[in-house]
Amino acid sequence: MCGIVGLFLKNPALEAQLGSLFEPMLVDMTERGPDSTGIAVYRDFAPDDAIKISLYAADEEFDWHQLAADITANLDLPAHVDVMADHALLVTPAKIEAVRKVLKREHPNVIVNSYGRRIELYKGVGLPEQVADRFHISSISVDWCGSFPNSICSYWL
Repeated sequence: MCGIVGLFLKNPALEAQLGSLFEPMLVDMTERGPDSTGIAVYRDFAPDDAIKISLYAADEEFDWHQLAADITANLDLPAHVDVMADHALLVTPAKIEAVRKVLKREHPNVIVNSYGRRIELYKGVGLPEQVADRFHISSISVDWCGSFPNSICSYWL
């Protein structure tokens, strides 16, 4: 059975608590079943010339830093990666089409979950609490403040 929860923070004083406010909402969805959980977070714009690419690899031992090095070597552009379990957030000024070509050639088992200037997407199989723990959802905060929504988390099952 599907369920969605969301949190849209309008009070900048609460931004540091985004994850700790959202995680209990996510965990309350447990009764709906253990199929899968996905979390979308809109925060921290990528630099003006860059995009954020949320990536997934089934192998939790995947070498994300090698992937970033391969992007840099193939496209002659910088690539930074933050690893979270079997996911990574790649930030690069490269165009998504160029990154996809490198991934297809060098890392065909890596999946692009999302890309854009603000979105980060994390998905996993299991109970919501397990997925929240795997991605350290309670520690998510928002450092950027402006006239657009600072943070939205969503969940699906």
